[in-house]
Amino acid sequence: MFRFIIRSLLFIAVSLQAESLPPLSQVDQAVHVALERAPQLSAMAAKQAAFQAQREAADRLPNPEVSLQLLNLPVNSFDLAQEPMTQVQLAIVQPLNRGDSVAISQSLWQQKAWQTELGLADYRAKLSRTVHLLWIELYRMRQHLLIIDETRELLTQGESVVNARYSSALAGARQGDILKAQLELSRLHERRLLTEQRMATLQVELRRWLGDDVIIADTMVLPNLALTPMNDGALGTLSNSAIIAQLMQHPYMQILARETEIKKLQKALTEQDDKPQWKFSASYGHRQDDLMGDSRDDFFSIGVRFDLPLFNEGQNHRAQQAAQYQVKMSQYNLKDELNRWTQEVKSLEQTISSLTERQTLFTTKLLEQALQNADAALTAYTNDDGDFSAVIQANIDRFSIKQQKIDVDIELAKAKVSWNYYMTVKHVGPALSAPREDQVHD
Repeated sequence: MFRFIIRSLLFIAVSLQAESLPPLSQVDQAVHVALERAPQLSAMAAKQAAFQAQREAADRLPNPEVSLQLLNLPVNSFDLAQEPMTQVQLAIVQPLNRGDSVAISQSLWQQKAWQTELGLADYRAKLSRTVHLLWIELYRMRQHLLIIDETRELLTQGESVVNARYSSALAGARQGDILKAQLELSRLHERRLLTEQRMATLQVELRRWLGDDVIIADTMVLPNLALTPMNDGALGTLSNSAIIAQLMQHPYMQILARETEIKKLQKALTEQDDKPQWKFSASYGHRQDDLMGDSRDDFFSIGVRFDLPLFNEGQNHRAQQAAQYQVKMSQYNLKDELNRWTQEVKSLEQTISSLTERQTLFTTKLLEQALQNADAALTAYTNDDGDFSAVIQANIDRFSIKQQKIDVDIELAKAKVSWNYYMTVKHVGPALSAPREDQVHD
């Protein structure tokens, strides 16, 4: 009875879960689920809020200093009224921030907040790309299974025909033809097992992002992706400068550019150590009446103080030099990534163009020619005018061409996904441009 109740509860839970999330057939649905369930997005949003709070907290003065002193007390009597200079003094000192350190600190935290917001956009784009690529690969494996099953059915029919002809001792029917058909069927079975293994691996990888409760529908479709256009030109006409200008709008490149700004602000912050720190002071001294009972005036004093950072010049210089090297390093990183991405975009441009031509060739010629060749070989064999090996080879060729057509479709879709990732645009804060050669090599 207890087991029955447990099984019933599990069945109800699974049923409710299935109702809450129907099988996914579109990649956009999968991307939506992945984004909804990504804990990193919430963590990065919290990090951004923390940086904004730090920016607001940076706008403050140092804490004031308060002192209460008993001054000039005579040691022979400890009488507060004996000496005219004896007083109880209350003093307050308010230091000011050194140089422009407050404004620089606020800018520094703002840059970090913008950088985190850009990281959020880049993570969303990368997650979308990952889910797209896994989805497309899973679609490839499922299409391969369909082609394998179709080819196996054709070869099974051919095996039946040659078995019948061999049993009837008809001319042209040989035992070797039967063995050849069985060999090809076994090879197809092995390919099917390998494809199923790859499918299982891809499904595990997809569930890493989507969750174990997600079901991919058998009717999943290959996304019909459009290429995100560039601002300055179309495919085949792109210059390096146009590509770099486009890539600088990508959130990842903006992150690297913001890193350079952060390093510059950190360098500027170290330079504030060379500036004097000002302090304003005010004090009030209360005096007792004299020994004759006459009133004594109290004292009020104001003043200003500042320190002179004369003896830490060498240390400050080394810190500023280290900060300058950090700026240069971040500029080199940005330039290196821009060069690498530029070459990848140009390579993608050529890949998309080549795959589009191949896709057209498969659609207009190769698939139809493979079908005609298979039909002709089968007709010739049934009319005792052909060899069964030619029938098998024609079907294998057709199988291979159909798989190649699927592979071309898949590779073109993956290239478009990568292209669209590189064309991602996100604007946060003032626009930043790529570093010039003279900036990097100064």
